[in-house]
Amino acid sequence: MNHAVPPEYTSKLKLLEDRAAYRPYSQIKRALDRELERPMSDVFDHFNHKPVAAASLAQVHEATLKDTGERVAVKVQYPGLEALVRGDLASIKFLSWMLSWVFPYFKMDWVVEQFRRNLEKELDFELEAQSALRTQKFFKDDPRVFVPDVYNDTSTKKVLTMEYIDGFRVDDLDALHDYLVDPHAVAQTVVDAFAQMIYVNGFVHCDPHAGNLMVRPGPGGAFELYLLDHGLYRQLDDDFRQSYCKLWKGLVLRRTKDVDEACEELGAPGFANVFSVFLLNRSWSIAKRLGTDLRVKMGRDELRRLRSDLRDGGLRSQADVNEFVERIPDDLLLVFKMTSLVRNVNKALGATVNRFKVNARYAVRGLRHVNNFSAESSGGADDTKSVIVAGTHSERLHPFSALAAVTDWFGLLIDRVCIELQFLVLDVALLAVKWWFGSSVPSVRSDQKANLDASESAGLIG
Repeated sequence: MNHAVPPEYTSKLKLLEDRAAYRPYSQIKRALDRELERPMSDVFDHFNHKPVAAASLAQVHEATLKDTGERVAVKVQYPGLEALVRGDLASIKFLSWMLSWVFPYFKMDWVVEQFRRNLEKELDFELEAQSALRTQKFFKDDPRVFVPDVYNDTSTKKVLTMEYIDGFRVDDLDALHDYLVDPHAVAQTVVDAFAQMIYVNGFVHCDPHAGNLMVRPGPGGAFELYLLDHGLYRQLDDDFRQSYCKLWKGLVLRRTKDVDEACEELGAPGFANVFSVFLLNRSWSIAKRLGTDLRVKMGRDELRRLRSDLRDGGLRSQADVNEFVERIPDDLLLVFKMTSLVRNVNKALGATVNRFKVNARYAVRGLRHVNNFSAESSGGADDTKSVIVAGTHSERLHPFSALAAVTDWFGLLIDRVCIELQFLVLDVALLAVKWWFGSSVPSVRSDQKANLDASESAGLIG
């Protein structure tokens, strides 16, 4: 929403991420005594009366465990919140009905239902603890990305106790400068982490705003990225995940056949132009040309062509937009939302990371990756079994063998080489143009940022 709402509003709304109005300590103490079924003084040796963070559903206090002396962060759900949520949902449902009555083409019932389901998950802190553990195990081999430990003995459905992390928000540029941390390296870590979630793990943190991403600085500019607030996750359907990987691969390699197949599998046949605009900030008719550099700013002629292509692609009115949104999988809407939030973090850090390259690389890797989830899965990390097999849906049904592994390894290698060659050609071409025309051609990084700004100011992407 940063591109659509004036800064005077976004600066105030930003406070709701982690600095919202909080409840008095007396209410929090009563809630803790009730949830822990014992006086909180029996659990905590020290408990800071003032919260270190507060958002829409809960506030977080620093504390020290009495038994071990460990420093922890205690997230306490606001007392009486469930009743308030029921009232708010009833109001939203009524407003949605009124809106659709006045404007029949404006159907928002699905949004209300999605909102209700998400709130149910966010209000269950036991589910959040499971999601945190699962994500922690997914990133156990990545030395850059961490999730705070969970203390299950002092956690309930409305109280979550986790390891306390000293650090600062990921978009605090002054703090990054003070600790000599490179903003580009931080942005790269954020983009990599969430690409890993979408394209490979298929288990996605759906609220990655800057307030939920913390940087813990180390010596000499080193840092660790901590993922916070694991209340809202989505387990992507594995067929959807692979179709989305195929879409990205087809868009970047300019393979119309792959793009059309992926659109069909995603329930939106013939909408290649729409997906291209959402993901590449370019119309497919322009992006698929071999000489198009996706990082270079769109001109006015291309913007006009893009609007025309969207209309030709089926989005001629608000009713068409509503129909398109209702047709595509819910997973895709959440992925779009998450991608937009990650893009905002990248922009706040200088928009230096080429997200097109990152997404393409992880999409190619994700096509050769299969996640098997048991029907009785409780959501823990151990319920997931991943294997690397051939990239199509039909090939996934074949028994895993040494020959299949070797064949698939070569297929993955070829895909990666194709992706890197594509980017290499574009880089060389851009350098040649810059050398020929001199300083009149902007740099790659400024072009990338300008392209995003131009698209957003035209209202083309969310």
